[in-house]
Amino acid sequence: MHIIRYADDIIVTGKNKEILLVIKEKIEEFLLKRGLVLNQKKTRIVNIQEGIDLLGFNLRRFPFRPRLNNYNGQDTVLIVKPSKKGIQKLKDRIIEATENEHRPIEAIIRELNPVLRG
Repeated sequence: MHIIRYADDIIVTGKNKEILLVIKEKIEEFLLKRGLVLNQKKTRIVNIQEGIDLLGFNLRRFPFRPRLNNYNGQDTVLIVKPSKKGIQKLKDRIIEATENEHRPIEAIIRELNPVLRG
């Protein structure tokens, strides 16, 4: 089991669904003692081959392909890429910043530079 946490986001990994269901119950008990509730709408148990979105990125395991991936001793490789939602959010910010044709280019650059740098 591994736990990855950033602010109020958490990912728990485990070998099988049964272990994760037990861990989910333990997390719910832990939070309840502190007056908090696990958001059931955002809580999912998925296989990493289906992929998960976290902080604007998609994490997913793909089958190992010798021509594309370095050998790491496993039959799958973890690929991290921007999520579709994250890409759309970036596109929307760019459109919003550039839709006024009379706006000076310097102002557009000043607004978009921090967004593009992340």
